[in-house]
Amino acid sequence: MVTASPSPLLDLFRSHGLELKREGKSYKTCCPFHNDKSPSLLIDSEKGLWNCFGCEAGGDAITFLEKMEGLDFGQAADKWKKLSGQEPHHVKARASVSKVTQITAEDLNIFARLQEIYAESLAQSQSAQSFLQTRGLTDGETIRAFGLGFVSGTALPQMNPEQVGRLQDLGVLNSRGNESLYNCIVCPLYNREGQVVSFWGRRIVKGENPHRALLQNSESLNAVINRPAVKSQQVILVEGFLDALAAFQAGLRNVLPVGTAQPRPELVKLIHQEGVKEVLLALDPDEAGDEGAKRWARELEARGITTKRVRLPQDPSAYFCCAEQDGSGATAESFRSHVEQSPRTVPSRGDSVPSRSGGDSEYILDSNDLLYRVRTLGTRPTPDKLKAQILVTAGERTHRDILNLYIHKSRKTFANAVANAFREIHPDLTSARVEADLERIILALEERNRQKNEATETRESPTISPDEKAVAIKYLSEPGLIDRLQDDMNALGYVGEEEAKLLVYLIATS
Repeated sequence: MVTASPSPLLDLFRSHGLELKREGKSYKTCCPFHNDKSPSLLIDSEKGLWNCFGCEAGGDAITFLEKMEGLDFGQAADKWKKLSGQEPHHVKARASVSKVTQITAEDLNIFARLQEIYAESLAQSQSAQSFLQTRGLTDGETIRAFGLGFVSGTALPQMNPEQVGRLQDLGVLNSRGNESLYNCIVCPLYNREGQVVSFWGRRIVKGENPHRALLQNSESLNAVINRPAVKSQQVILVEGFLDALAAFQAGLRNVLPVGTAQPRPELVKLIHQEGVKEVLLALDPDEAGDEGAKRWARELEARGITTKRVRLPQDPSAYFCCAEQDGSGATAESFRSHVEQSPRTVPSRGDSVPSRSGGDSEYILDSNDLLYRVRTLGTRPTPDKLKAQILVTAGERTHRDILNLYIHKSRKTFANAVANAFREIHPDLTSARVEADLERIILALEERNRQKNEATETRESPTISPDEKAVAIKYLSEPGLIDRLQDDMNALGYVGEEEAKLLVYLIATS
């Protein structure tokens, strides 16, 4: 092992137990991201970059922390600054962060136009097509389904000066006025209405590996690639959009790329809201992927969604695309065989896991970054009593209590306790917001009870025995039925209006 180095990047690799060997001006080590028996990862400490020639992983210190420790970009950048005392290297090589908090209709038009330009650039770029072909991504239907494109630098001349200024605000252009995702294969993210609101990029130049969305606002947080996937009962989660492309090309249409091994709260909510019943966690087969799968499982299973950790022998992109290149058999069918052999994921926290339907007494609400799991106690609510046990969770924190939801004082006390319990991680949380959530819970429980009552009444509709049925048919079949009906009405005190009497009879028996 080499002696201590003034390079923070080298120290970072050593801190993760990797032995470095000098090779010229660079250093080599065994790659921690695949089964590497001979050193294939090269570190250029002067440039602050690393690259593995075995699995093609690479990037800078932030990329290493993201992949090694399962951090998102912001967490990794903050940790790198703390470890090195430096501003992150190559941050500008990654996508810029938007200054816009809410995008407009005109912004949506700009993004739609950008997608068209990027798609045209991909069709004309030999280098971009070659990049996809070397990864086995050759299916035109897949490329069109994902709206794939390439940023070649041709978009700016097609925009007017006002649009160019807006592109910089949106993060499409960096501070120097250049396209943030230049030389990237890009994949659009779609909102609920199917409109493009952001892009993910993958550079085709080795050593640079951004997977960041351009926008960070209310639109992009809920935007996803391959949005139709969340309409399925079963969804496959992978990390990168190249993984998703490879899986889709192999015939797995219900695949969703998430960008990171760590759970994205907004995507967890979306999956829950869309009614997905099972999630297959086909994250990268490494330590970060395993840890991320546990966290995804905890968040999803808490919402009643079954999960399985599907650990493939390679990253999904390599696993599926090798079938295209050498016929090794990595197909949708072989993936399903891995699914069959995969056990249900065990969440990392010991809370009981609800069924998908929540059972007769459980209701789940995801609101204000809190997850409420409500179990009613007793049978059915009465005008003055709706007793329930409520477990509130956010991350690793929990708060549990039993209260009568119909008593204002109980709701107020519970809301104050929840606000205090989670204020450290959710500073904007107020007791008023919690009380509003409790009102939603009350309405949901009352509606569910109403539906139960209706179902019970339907099930309990009266039936008659064969003997009773025979008597009724005999009565209705005898001659003079109309006269007897009118006589009965007279006996009840209804005199005259013979036709009206028959109408009353028909109404009563219909």
